[in-house]
Amino acid sequence: MTAQPLPEEINQMVASRLTYLRVQANISRRALSESIGISRDIITGIEAKKRPITLEELSRLCAVFNVDPAEIVQIDWRVPA
Repeated sequence: MTAQPLPEEINQMVASRLTYLRVQANISRRALSESIGISRDIITGIEAKKRPITLEELSRLCAVFNVDPAEIVQIDWRVPA
């Protein structure tokens, strides 16, 4: 079964957040790609908003940065008062 990419609006949010988290953690694209088992070109493509991210890739990235998926896509799940 082929991994399905996430919707475009999710990809846009993930791209910026991924770059931010990676830089803050002082992790190179190569080191990040090796830690989650994908190519550096995939990380570069995701960060440049030229390649959609899959749910599996998002899950692996969240594990590396120890963040919840809602945090990496910057979704506020609170119900407005």
